[in-house]
This record gives sequence, structure tokens and C-alpha cells, in this order.
Amino acid sequence: MTTIKNPPYRPPKYSDPAIFEQKCNEYFAKGGIFTFTGLCLHLGFCDKGTFWDYQQKELFRQSTARAKMIIENQREKDLVNGETKNVNGIKFSLTNNFGWKEKTEVEHSGLPELPQTIQVKII
Repeated sequence: MTTIKNPPYRPPKYSDPAIFEQKCNEYFAKGGIFTFTGLCLHLGFCDKGTFWDYQQKELFRQSTARAKMIIENQREKDLVNGETKNVNGIKFSLTNNFGWKEKTEVEHSGLPELPQTIQVKII
């Protein structure tokens, strides 16, 4: 049996969900504007995909959901407080990071159009 000296993957940075949550809480304790990428960098990740990988693990599901909710809550407050100047940027963040969808509803009023009858005469 051969042993691989350097495995082709990096071992997980966090194996204990309590330490993961503590690191998230450190980020939020700083205050200011929270960003998803800022949280990932604070956790020591080099990409957002690593965070999503932790979200798939049962032990980390609650911690990752709470961290995302804190950032989402801040974006949502920014939308409703009326002080923000970049509504489109907030909507972009909510759509791409938190699964929000923008939908347009169209209401029709009045009578529906009746089908038209065409007479064809064959000679």
C-alpha cells in the first residue's frame, strides 16, 4: 500500500463548529458594513465556494445559516431605511448571495379580446 505524502486536497480549516461560529462572531463584532466576501476572508478562505462547502456539512449548517442571515439582514435594512444611495447594488447582493428573486406582476383589466373569425371563399 502506498501512502501519499502530499494529498491533492487541503484538509478542512475548521473541524469544530463552535470554533467556526466563534470566528464568524469575531467578524460581526467589528461592526460596520458586513459583506459575504469579507466574512470569507476573515474565516481564512480564499474563495466563497469554501463557505458553501461548509454549508453542506450537517455540523456547520446552523452556523453558516446564521452568518448568512446576519449579512442578509443588514442588506435588507439598507433597502428599507431609505438612506442608501445604491439600491441596485443591494439588490444585486441579495439576488446573487441570498437567493432573492425580483418578479414583476402584470394585471390586465378590461374585456378580453374576442377571437376574430376569418371567412375564406374557395373558388
